[in-house]
Formats: sequence, structure tokens, C-alpha cells
Amino acid sequence: MKTLEDVGEVGIVKWLIETFPTESPDIILGNGHDAAVVSIPDKVALKTDTLVVSEMLSGVGYSDVGWKAIVACISDLAAIGAKPLFCTLSFSSPRSLRFSRFKQIFMGVKEALTYCKTRFVGGDLSESHDIVITVNAAGSAPNPVPRTGGKPGDYIAVSRPFGLEPLGLRHLLGKITLDENLAKLSTSSFLRPVPEVDYGQRLASLAGVHACTDSSDSLSISLSNMLGGKLDAHLIRLPAHPSIEGLGPGVVEDLVLNGGEEYALVYAYDPRYDRALVKSLSKIRRSRMVIGRLSEGRGRIFVRTPAGEKIVIPAGWRQFQSR
Repeated sequence: MKTLEDVGEVGIVKWLIETFPTESPDIILGNGHDAAVVSIPDKVALKTDTLVVSEMLSGVGYSDVGWKAIVACISDLAAIGAKPLFCTLSFSSPRSLRFSRFKQIFMGVKEALTYCKTRFVGGDLSESHDIVITVNAAGSAPNPVPRTGGKPGDYIAVSRPFGLEPLGLRHLLGKITLDENLAKLSTSSFLRPVPEVDYGQRLASLAGVHACTDSSDSLSISLSNMLGGKLDAHLIRLPAHPSIEGLGPGVVEDLVLNGGEEYALVYAYDPRYDRALVKSLSKIRRSRMVIGRLSEGRGRIFVRTPAGEKIVIPAGWRQFQSR
């Protein structure tokens, strides 16, 4: 089995150039040059995201790693309503990594870029103890939607149900036992999350959409970020995926509010634009799921229960804190 050391930098770069061709009128210089030069219309959106793999989790394929590295970055562009166009990628790993596994990672990268209609135009290779993938994406954002622009009275909505992706992760970690069908559905959802690129652009096209963020860290953290310490969120329902409802109230609530990994969109909009939003989303065969409203406040999240409202403490993934 050839390793990266066996193939060498020249061989690796040659394979990348052949695998990711960049002939296009809007790519002046692409793969194989010291830097990429592209032509981007309108306002430019930029995003960087890093994925670190210290140990491969059982059940996770190397192509899944490549897919997720791209999706994590592109999802943040989707959250502001940007159209992703180009990306560069920095890849670091041990020299002992098998070249076949390197190619699997980049096949996952290619699949995700094709899905997102985004082109790879270059990057960097280096050596490290872990596999580290840093993706830099650029896109067009004529009408960017901020994270913290919500207003009192706005509806809070999400682009799709929550809970499957974190359930899949917990199953892979051996923290929960599932029947075969739910295990397959949840793990595939975790391994191949989908960024809401088209959905985000629809939101950005409407003046009544005031705030938006993605839910990769958790719904409660997304809401907390959106509130900015100046608004309160009052949730009238939890956007639980139908497949997880049989797991019990406590488990479902934890998965939906604190699980993360969904890469769905969480947004706030003026109720007067509801009909226009529904009509716009129907053109891409999608809908909105209203889960609550915003009010003046100080950054609290309330969830309605049979006994009344209770305050939710935001939980999920926090860099440098979560384990």
C-alpha cells in the first residue's frame, strides 16, 4: 500500500490537478499555481472552517471526512444567503497516511463540491500528527443576512426537523442502541449532512428575513447567538424529526435542543412576510417550520411545557470547552 511519503508532493499535486480541473472563464488561475485568481460578481462572502481528525470513528469512511469538511464551511455561507462559488483547501496529515485513503477523502471533497456547485481552485499540503482539513470558501452575497438582526415579534423558524444527526453520532459512539432502520437513517444523516444553499438564498431574497444562522453546534446555541443578549426566544414547539419521537420526551428534547450536527438553518422573519416566504420556498419544493417568536429580553430561551414556560440553558459544542 502506497503512503503519501511513497507518492511524494509532486505526485500528490499531479493527482489533485487531474482530479479537480479548473478550466472555466471565471477562473483565471486555478490548481497548480502559487495562488488562485477568480472573477466574482457582487459582494464577496468569505468563510474558513477547519476539521481535525485525531482518530477515525468506527463506521465513518474517509470520503465522509472529505464531505463533512466542505459542508461545514459551505453551510456558513448558506446561513448568510450567499451563493458559494470557489474554495481552496489546506490538507495536513502524517506522511504514513495511505494514498488510497487520501484519495477517498478528496473524493468526498469532490462529491460535496459538486453537490454545492462549488469549484476547487487550489490549496496547500503539509505534514502533521493528525488529519487536519481547512477549507476556505468564497461566494457571492448580494443581500447578506446577519446573525443578530432579529426584531421583537419576529417568527422563529427552521429549515428542517432536528435530532437525527446527533442521534447518529451517539449511535456510532455506542452511547445509544437503535433498531436497524433508525440506526441506518440517523448515521447516514450524520455522515452526509446537507448544507441549505438554495434555501439560504431564498431567505436572502426577502426583505422580511432579519436574521439567520446554521445549527451545526446545536439549536439552543444557534438561538443564543441569534438573540445577542438583547432578545428572548419563546419556543412553542420543538422541531423534532418524526423518526425520533418514540425515544421519549427527555431524550428527544436533548437531541433537538443540544445535539447539533444538523447544518439546518435557524432564522427570524417578520410575520407579515409569511405568505411571500412560503411562496418563495415552494419554488424549490421546501417549506418553513415555525417554532416560536422573539420578544424584547436579555438572551433567554423559553420552551413551552404543560406546566408553563421553562428556561433552556444553551448547550452543545463549544470550542476549547466541550469534550
